[in-house]
Amino acid sequence: MPASKLQYQSVRYAAVLILLLAAVTACSSKSRMDRLDEQVARMIRDQQTQTLGPDAPLEDRPLSQASDLRYPAKDAYNYTPATVNPSARELPARHATETGKADAQGTVQMPIALSAVEAMADNVLELDLQGALATALTHSRDYQSRREDLYLSALTVLAEKHLWGPRFFSTVSGLVSGTPEDGEHDQALSVITRMGVTQRLPYGGTVSATALVDFVRLLKDTSNGAGEGQDAALQLSLRLPLMRGSGQVARENLIQTYRDLIYATRSFENFRREFLLTVSTRYFDLLQNQSQIANLQRQVNNLEWLSRRIQAMADAGRQPLFEVQRAQQQVLFARNNLLNAQESYSTSLDAFKILLGIDMTQPVKIVPSEVVIPEPELEVTAATNTAWNFRLDLQTAADQVLDAQRRLEVARNGLLPDLDIVGDITLNTDPTEKYERLRFDPGYSSYSAGIVLGIPLDRRLEEIGVRRAQVSLDRAQRAHMLMRDRVAQQVRQSLRSISQARFTLEIQNQNINMAQKRLEGVVLRLANLAPRDFTDAESDLLEARNRRDRALRDLRVSVLQYLLDTGQLRVDARGQWQMPAGLVPVADPLEGAQNDGPGEILRRADATTGQPTAARNPAAAGATASQD
Repeated sequence: MPASKLQYQSVRYAAVLILLLAAVTACSSKSRMDRLDEQVARMIRDQQTQTLGPDAPLEDRPLSQASDLRYPAKDAYNYTPATVNPSARELPARHATETGKADAQGTVQMPIALSAVEAMADNVLELDLQGALATALTHSRDYQSRREDLYLSALTVLAEKHLWGPRFFSTVSGLVSGTPEDGEHDQALSVITRMGVTQRLPYGGTVSATALVDFVRLLKDTSNGAGEGQDAALQLSLRLPLMRGSGQVARENLIQTYRDLIYATRSFENFRREFLLTVSTRYFDLLQNQSQIANLQRQVNNLEWLSRRIQAMADAGRQPLFEVQRAQQQVLFARNNLLNAQESYSTSLDAFKILLGIDMTQPVKIVPSEVVIPEPELEVTAATNTAWNFRLDLQTAADQVLDAQRRLEVARNGLLPDLDIVGDITLNTDPTEKYERLRFDPGYSSYSAGIVLGIPLDRRLEEIGVRRAQVSLDRAQRAHMLMRDRVAQQVRQSLRSISQARFTLEIQNQNINMAQKRLEGVVLRLANLAPRDFTDAESDLLEARNRRDRALRDLRVSVLQYLLDTGQLRVDARGQWQMPAGLVPVADPLEGAQNDGPGEILRRADATTGQPTAARNPAAAGATASQD
């Protein structure tokens, strides 16, 4: 076969081989990514079960694939991205519509709160605490980012683990060379294939095997003996350290990545608990805001009742006109406070949507749910010991002390001299003989073996590294002890918060009872008292109710914070609370609370005395009838 035709066929075979490898790689890239995700997910589940126990909340949901783009948008390569900034006359601003206008009787009409409009929408999403937690675990952007951090930690372990496994490699090189001589142009083509595998040894060192074949010379040699002899080689290499870099220190990166995955698993679980505590706190805040709005609405209704009653008494000549104006002014103040509370609730609700990862245009209605949170026994020593045993971040701090000790040992190993065993064995073919197939000739083989000693004449950088490792160890030990003290401080503060919230709740329940009785007395003797007595009693009752609602919120949050600080907070993958045993449930202090208005107080008094209140106070008959 002519040499030129043989070279042409060699180029064709090499090009087909390269294109085939590229096509196989492109077609299998997607399946490789899927297998990688499955492998990482399995590793994370196994690590969570091993680290957190059999009841660990396992993350079975896959990561989002929205960013899996093959080609970026063409604007991504634009040097000058467009900026939208219209002039002032092109802005879509409009004159605001008039709100809060007075009607024919002079009564100011309140605008409808945005949260109330959303609650009446057809596609409203009703969320209780359980629904909020489940939604947060599914849609929250912060939660998704922390899941990805855990995923990246698992990828780091896979990458380091891959470095310690057999690593295969293969390259195909096509080279054309020429030498012009005396007007003639001599050309040569070579297609060299190099394949091999390398393996790290468990206690340091590497071993590798490599095969090299000149594809063109092989084809020439097997085609009618027209070649120039084969050119192939097999090589086996070994490097084994005996002092520096040998032993357990050789696997430092592998050990640390595995431990970092455990730390990442603990950190993610800590974040889950803190995140769900944040969601619960925001939910309780919204419930408190709803109670505040309800309290303000009751105050507006009571003050409107007072305004009508004072107007009726003024019409009968029993009250001066300025008392009517004062009562009407109190109504306006109460309505303004109610509007401010409604707008504050709408703002908090929008922030809650962002926290949960809900679309801002999605109408949401917060549904009050009965959450009975057990109260712990307030024993400082037992609670502190529980926190020291169960806190995951404290366990990580203790393990990081061991990491610092191990890194110090690795740094000291760097001070040792280099003493390595090296060896190479190379099997070659006879370049002068032609064969129909590859044939290695031991006569053309070679080997080498020996010991390489590196005398440590300059170890200044290594000495600096040892000193740094010693300082890092001292800092890790201090950080661990500092965290122990801070954990104890957090537990003690949580216990004090529970005691304070419980005491405040009891006081405000008594305060509500006294304020309610005071209001009843003022209503029954309003004909002989000034209207200011009624407004003062109503304001005190409103303040007591708001303080009671705030104390109830603080008690619920402080109990959850105590469980978090002591490492006893447990939430499954669906967001279900898992309360620890040994805690005593408490009744909801809102049960049985009296929220009677003036009209109900008068009706109850009429039923008790058997004489209508309007008969005892004819001037208030119109107001009572209107309220009823």
